[in-house]
Amino acid sequence: MLTASYFVMLISLQLLPLGRSFSFIPFSPPVRAQRVWVRCKSTHCSANKPYFQFEVLHESTVSSARVCRITTPHGVIDTPTFVAVATNGALKGLDFRDADAANQQLIFANSYHMLLQPGNDVIKKAGGIHNFVGRPHGPFITDSGGFQVFSLAYGKGVFEDAPAGGELKRSQAKKKYSDSLHTSQESLSRNKIKDNPVKITEDGIIFRSYRDGTKLLLTPESCVQAQKDFGADIIIPLDELPPYQTDRAKLEESVDRSHRWEKRSLDEHLKDPKDQAMYCVVHGGVDKELRMKSVEYLTSLDPGFDGIAIGGSLGNDKDEMVEMLEVSERRGGGVLWKTNH
Repeated sequence: MLTASYFVMLISLQLLPLGRSFSFIPFSPPVRAQRVWVRCKSTHCSANKPYFQFEVLHESTVSSARVCRITTPHGVIDTPTFVAVATNGALKGLDFRDADAANQQLIFANSYHMLLQPGNDVIKKAGGIHNFVGRPHGPFITDSGGFQVFSLAYGKGVFEDAPAGGELKRSQAKKKYSDSLHTSQESLSRNKIKDNPVKITEDGIIFRSYRDGTKLLLTPESCVQAQKDFGADIIIPLDELPPYQTDRAKLEESVDRSHRWEKRSLDEHLKDPKDQAMYCVVHGGVDKELRMKSVEYLTSLDPGFDGIAIGGSLGNDKDEMVEMLEVSERRGGGVLWKTNH
């Protein structure tokens, strides 16, 4: 079940020309629920700024693999490297002092979980996520929350053609006994999650909290403002994640909606960048034409994004994944590969 992220791997490699294999990729990750991060090389891309720099330190003449460095307001990220995921702003099994002592650089935190608990207002009052968790000198990246909204509601069915109840439904089953000990009002609140857990509108995503059943609306603007409150160094716009086997018409509708949401997210971000970088997200599922359409649109925006993420389903096996990467990477540079375990 690929619904919870534990590690992110930044690979920062120069992709080989189209048609050649990706033999330099040093591992074989699961391909159904992952996101690949790419430095933007569009003429409209605003990657290098006083507070956000990307530089290539060395490039192999044999494989085109690269050693790179990203400089953020809260520290340097040397690539390739592993990135630990602090789902609720906290690592599992060790604290940030241990992580820093092991030279851990970038930390990934999930906006969805932090929005629900403790809330972006609490983290903002604490001075942002760096102060909130006591890690003032290490870079953070946060997502939009969209991935968790879809995957927690529907499980791995978001990315592949397989039955899945989703974490929301599974969490109810686990708490079936404990729920019986609570008041009927509290039980009713939880049961509300079962009915239409996610609804997509042009405005955004309507969903229910897995904690208490509260109905919430996540819009491109609100997800950006939440990430402003968190104060992460790299933030992500709101996007839609359709299932792996989605018919062409619905997939194209989803891609177009993601483009509109991402443009709204970018506009909201540029009102007050706050020394944060924003990466766009390329979609299109396993449809080559839609992948290229997404790349072309997102890299045409001016002013543009600070980098590119290749999102959504990348196929049902490694060959399909590589094919989608080749299509999406025609404007690519280094890649940052996010794996989910």
